[in-house]
Amino acid sequence: MTKIINRGFTFIEVVISLAIVGVISALSISMLLQGSDIFMDAKNDSRLLNESRSAVWRISRELHNLSSNHLLELSNDTRLYIEDANSNQIDFKITGKMLDVNRLGQENPLAEFLDDSYENIFKYISTENDTFNASENLNSDAASTVNLLKMDFRFFKDDAILDIETHVYPYNFRFGKKMSYHE
Repeated sequence: MTKIINRGFTFIEVVISLAIVGVISALSISMLLQGSDIFMDAKNDSRLLNESRSAVWRISRELHNLSSNHLLELSNDTRLYIEDANSNQIDFKITGKMLDVNRLGQENPLAEFLDDSYENIFKYISTENDTFNASENLNSDAASTVNLLKMDFRFFKDDAILDIETHVYPYNFRFGKKMSYHE
């Protein structure tokens, strides 16, 4: 009596195993692509957050070192022109989607994600808590009474929006005018 031994798979078994492997592969690839998309979105959001926070921090740091408010006469709601304690002139400008700084004659971008449909502005507050309309440059009287500077920015990239409004009291400000008893 001869014995027949089947060594192999039937066609149906091979097709079923290929279908199972295909479904598992498709699910794996879908999960990997979804993870990659989540990573890229988080990376873009992180870039927006880091750039906006860095720009506001840089402006705040320079304002803290402001030696006098006499150069604020050249400032308006889209431009902040100051002089630090080392007599270096620093010019921050908002132009469209860009926030630029000009220090020592070198202009560099601070942020490139400003929302140009939003009113990104610098605000100037006096010792009497009056907010100056700075659509034009501040006049010398207004500049001499400024003791608080506010920034209001909206940063926008893809679908992420970040609103930042902050204020800075400069450390080195000389408040008011010298009186006769100061001499």
